[in-house]
Amino acid sequence: MDFFALDVGSSFIKAAWLDLDAAEITVWKKTPTPPFLPPEHPGQKALSLPVLCDTVKAILEEAYLLRPFEGVVFSSQMHGLQLFSKDMMPVGACSTWQDESAAYAPEGGPSPVEKLRADKGFREIGVELSTAHTASQLLAAKMRGVTSPLYVTSPADALLDALTGEFLPIHPTIAHAFGLYDPDRDVWDEKLIERHGLSGFAFPAIVKDETRPVGSLTIHGHKVALFAPLGDQQAAVHGVAGDLSGRRLLPRTLRAPSLFCGAHFPHGDPYSRRAHAQRHHRLL
Repeated sequence: MDFFALDVGSSFIKAAWLDLDAAEITVWKKTPTPPFLPPEHPGQKALSLPVLCDTVKAILEEAYLLRPFEGVVFSSQMHGLQLFSKDMMPVGACSTWQDESAAYAPEGGPSPVEKLRADKGFREIGVELSTAHTASQLLAAKMRGVTSPLYVTSPADALLDALTGEFLPIHPTIAHAFGLYDPDRDVWDEKLIERHGLSGFAFPAIVKDETRPVGSLTIHGHKVALFAPLGDQQAAVHGVAGDLSGRRLLPRTLRAPSLFCGAHFPHGDPYSRRAHAQRHHRLL
């Protein structure tokens, strides 16, 4: 069964075909990611979601003509923020993991990330909060005057939402990168959300089964499945890392194309990512 994989990075979008039956990855090409937008406030490092969406659409359409595929999977940066209105219009730019807006206080005093770090509730759910976490970037946006009700999601999931025109569920490992997800109870931490004045925002549903698609996309008249993105580090933490060249992939990886993509494409040694991610996230 053929899947098409895209690793959406801040420098390049890397593409490959995945054959789960043969446990093979055929790397195709990498396309420059659209440039960052001019910053509108200190620390901003953001992309235009519509421009990114058009770039990904063009890659998918070209790839399908070369070698048709049955599904699309994404490996991407975990952290960041994209807001949507209820009618699916992007609100503001798409903040990436490099965005440092939360390190700046709009009107003096503690910065958004400093305010959140003072709350021990984050450590209780296994989060060492940084400016990259969605919680930090969301509070920074609120302190700059962004008001709810708005829909909150990650950059990779925002891309799927924009491609399909639907608010799709996200995987728990991506939810944990928000900084507001309790992995022990498998829910958004409503107390944390309420304490920091974020309860007016809408958070996505969570899906735990990586083997099932969360939506679909039509490419050249053909319907293909879409799977919830996992970050590459998150896939390694998820326990799917294996030796691709020696075919020693865990069976679970071969049942879930998103895990296969996240663990093995296109970054090389997954164990270094596992060690890095363990410093920031509880082992799920």
